[in-house]
Amino acid sequence: MRTWFTEESIGVDVGRKSLATLSSGEKLEGSVPSITKKLAFTYGVICVETLGPSIHGFKRFFTHLEEHCKDSGAILVKVSRFFPSTRKCSACGTVRGRVPLKIREWTCVACGAKHDRDINAAKNILAEGLRLLPQVQRKSC
Repeated sequence: MRTWFTEESIGVDVGRKSLATLSSGEKLEGSVPSITKKLAFTYGVICVETLGPSIHGFKRFFTHLEEHCKDSGAILVKVSRFFPSTRKCSACGTVRGRVPLKIREWTCVACGAKHDRDINAAKNILAEGLRLLPQVQRKSC
């Protein structure tokens, strides 16, 4: 059995501005099968936020990602869609109020960290996914 390390893990925020924004700061565009294959064969642990039924158009992304993770042996960790990935400061953990979609950058009032909305969300998704990883690994055994 492979052992996964944090360095081999990535958080992914799927969105409207960029198809996928990674916790590393990279924003990916292109064909869904290519992007999901690249992710699954590059990282050992991929953390994503589940999306609600009202979010159309992303089902294909998640279907391909799940298939490629099975092929590559990568672990896919799904973070609850109710987790405040966009509103939480990835630097200090402070959770702010609602953030309208038109707000693409914001500064944390608690620590002063400046955030790109999507990169911040991806970092928080990664942190939460790694927190959940032991539970996910137990379920797959």
